[in-house]
This record gives sequence, structure tokens and C-alpha cells, in this order.
Amino acid sequence: MKSPFRQQATEYDCVPTTFVNALSYLFEREEIPPLVIQRIYLYCLDSLASHKKIAHGTSGSAIQLLGSWLNDYKHKKFKLHAEFCVGKSVHFGQGNKISNCLNNGGTALFRVTHQGNYWHYILGLSVNKEWVNCFDPYPKSRKANKVGFYEFLREGGLHQPNLKISRTWLNTMSNNNQFQLGTKSERECLLLQR
Repeated sequence: MKSPFRQQATEYDCVPTTFVNALSYLFEREEIPPLVIQRIYLYCLDSLASHKKIAHGTSGSAIQLLGSWLNDYKHKKFKLHAEFCVGKSVHFGQGNKISNCLNNGGTALFRVTHQGNYWHYILGLSVNKEWVNCFDPYPKSRKANKVGFYEFLREGGLHQPNLKISRTWLNTMSNNNQFQLGTKSERECLLLQR
């Protein structure tokens, strides 16, 4: 039995929520060891705010460390291949690793620009010539659409996307608009495949 996608519980837990959603997409509930969920929450939410309080999300280093741990961890039917990509290797142009992963049944956790100059992680589920279909764990209304660039979708089922983003828009090298990968130096993505 598969577990449904979940939404964030706070303003800053997009990374652990997206990790759990990726596992729910790739595995049956009974195949996911509790230790994996424990490690997700142990490694994530490590970034320090300006007042030295843990509050502003998860660092790229923590995501990379968790991906490395997942590569090494094997338990019964649970085995993952994780690849952390940064910089110029994170794109939706010709020959990109993200589309290859999604077209082969994997998922991609990628960082996008978000409202208020924040970074946000969403889950890539599928891709075609024009759109990347995603699940955004931060609930939004369809009124937030920027038609032709990104559009929130009506929730349709267990593991259905709730957001589609134009590949061209997503690929834009800017940190100024929502749902873009940002400048090359800011790009991060974790690919997960069974």
C-alpha cells in the first residue's frame, strides 16, 4: 500500500516533507524502514537563522549527506540510488540528468526560488517537452498561477502532481521569480531512483 503525499507542517520543513513524499512515491509503505524516516528528520532542518536558532530549513550539505547515507543503506526491499547535483549540471536543457531520472521512474528533489527571497524544495515527478510536473508541499491556491509559466493543478489522486512548471521558466538563470532554478551557483538537486 502506498502512502499519500503530505504537505508541510511548518514554513520551513519542505526538505524533509519532500524526502518523505519521494519515498512514498517510490516504495510501498511496508517497504520503507523506520530508520530511513528517522534519518531524514535527524539530518534535515539544520540551517541556522540570523539569531542562531534552528528555523530556516535545510542546508545543501545536509541533503548531500542524507543522499550519501541513502546510497549506502540497504534493508530487505529498500535500496536507493541517490545523486546530488549542483551548479551547471542542474538544468532542463538537452541531455539533462533530471529528465533522464524522471523518465526512468525516479524522482528529483530540486531547489527553486520562492516568495520573499527564500529557497524551496519541490518534488519532480515527470517531464515532457514543455512542462515539469511536480508536487509542491507548500499549499497554494490556483489563484497563484502565472499562466504559461507555472500553474497549480487540482489535486487528483494519491501521487498526482499539484504543480506544473514550464521547462523554459524553470531553467531561467534568475533568483527573482518564483519556481526557477536560479543562477548556476545556486542550483541544487537530488535524484532518487530505486
